[in-house]
Amino acid sequence: VKNNRNGAISRLIIRDAIPVGQDPVKVLLKTPAELATVASVDTEVKIADGAVTRWGKDKPNNREEGLVEWVLDNIQSGEEKKVELAWSVEVPQGYKWSYTP
Repeated sequence: VKNNRNGAISRLIIRDAIPVGQDPVKVLLKTPAELATVASVDTEVKIADGAVTRWGKDKPNNREEGLVEWVLDNIQSGEEKKVELAWSVEVPQGYKWSYTP
């Protein structure tokens, strides 16, 4: 994220989501790795100066729904802050995928 404005941005909240697997499909959060061990939506993980990540706070079950937030504070004009979200999907060998639109 880069601030191309002339002034600072006091706070920016970015929301994203990872897929949610149903047994036997497992979705594992890889980045930010520290967030994978956080169970509470009230816990924040510092990823850089003025930047934290957390499970979404608008509903108590956002962790189960895969909703992630980054909170970036005081982004100066011209400053860049990096946010990353990566996951992997694991399924048993021979698993038959199906798609229902």
